[in-house]
Amino acid sequence: MFEKKTIEEILQDNKLTNVDNLKNALEEIKKSYNILDIKELVDKLKEMSKVKRVIAIGDERKVCLELEIFNFYIPDCRIFVEIHKKFYPNMSIKNFASLLLEKYKEDSTSGKKKLSLESIKGYLSCKNCTDLKYSTIKNKVLKDILCKGLEVKLDVEKVFNQRINNVEKLELIAITKDNFIAKFDIDYKEEEMKKEEKDRLFDVIHVTREEFKKNLSDSTKTNGSDEYKLNLALYAFERGLDEESLKLVELLKESQEVKNTTEYLQLKAKLLSNFKRDKEAIETLEALIDEQKPSIDVETHNLLAASIKRYAFEQYENKVMSEIQFKKELSKAKDIYSAIFNINKNYYPAINIIYLELMLIDNNDVNNIQKTIEDAQSLWDSSDIETHLEEKDWWSFISDIEFSVLMTDYDKAFFKLRNYLDTLDEEVISEFSVSSTIRQLEFYKTYCPSLVKVDLDEFIVKLKDINSKKNLFTYIKSSN
Repeated sequence: MFEKKTIEEILQDNKLTNVDNLKNALEEIKKSYNILDIKELVDKLKEMSKVKRVIAIGDERKVCLELEIFNFYIPDCRIFVEIHKKFYPNMSIKNFASLLLEKYKEDSTSGKKKLSLESIKGYLSCKNCTDLKYSTIKNKVLKDILCKGLEVKLDVEKVFNQRINNVEKLELIAITKDNFIAKFDIDYKEEEMKKEEKDRLFDVIHVTREEFKKNLSDSTKTNGSDEYKLNLALYAFERGLDEESLKLVELLKESQEVKNTTEYLQLKAKLLSNFKRDKEAIETLEALIDEQKPSIDVETHNLLAASIKRYAFEQYENKVMSEIQFKKELSKAKDIYSAIFNINKNYYPAINIIYLELMLIDNNDVNNIQKTIEDAQSLWDSSDIETHLEEKDWWSFISDIEFSVLMTDYDKAFFKLRNYLDTLDEEVISEFSVSSTIRQLEFYKTYCPSLVKVDLDEFIVKLKDINSKKNLFTYIKSSN
């Protein structure tokens, strides 16, 4: 007797790696559901997209727990489960969830992000994940509490950005005073941070973000060597405490020990840029690059190119900078991105190069426009974008979508966006992420009017609509 499978099982069984596999899967779906025409098949697939997709048979809430190897990365909720299981095995899910919620309520940085006990219990029960969709937990405060605010200390970034799909290979290594390595440690100088300071640093930073903020206002906890203070500034920046970090940076500006180090100058530049002081950031980074020559530090150059671009746009929009100087600054930024791309072939400098090249060409020179577009395609094809797309990362995907927009292929851009959201939990996309894309495209629209088709207006409007929706996934899936 013919065994009827779910559509999800059929798609998974056929491993959609090429067109032939897709055809085979669609044929099997038609056969299994007695579907005779393509319209009926499409309607069935649309129906499937409107419901929560589940692979396993039985208790749908245990799908994630039954899997050891995922098609994508290990979902965030599963990492919560593994941390609970490894470090707090004697605590029930309810008690562990209650502990996290208690800490969360004490943390004023949680702001308006409401969180219930049931939500946390849901994370710890893997109720929200399937192997067809990468699920993430957007609440950074809760992750921070999980790794810093409880008895066992973990590195948030390392834990949640391992980019692996095998649970057995998930590294969950507790940080202790014995194995703690500070961000900045001049271990080759006599001024090396003493063990007493390292232990104190450990105690000051391995707390909730709110407690860390209070520690930074306590002079008894911030007094120490310049190396100690720079570490505090680096950890404060990492956790979004920019004002506190900048105060420490200002205190260190005359320090012979740290003021000329790459770590200090890069941090200073990032903070200045965050406070819209890009001119000072540019001066800081240019001085650092002179010190680093003949080597090319990729991060320093990326920071410099971004600051030059931001400063040029700001000055030009405020009518402080002439068009000639504006284009000169954009050209300078493009050259820096090009130097970076020649080193790492990364998609980030590549998409910036393409944007800037299109902004710099004569909009009326048809031949030059065509050549620039052809060169852009070659540049994009030679980048590492495909590798990053496999990682299901928002920034690589939105860059690939932006590239389609720049090539005026808006249908492909929307197709990619819908497909991307079909495999990714909507919470991974923040309002900031979408807003950044909108701003970039609006810049392009302003400075390349003759290269823009009317469809770009529609594309930007739809992105703005998306940003106003609470459920991006549902919206995109129902949007044509």
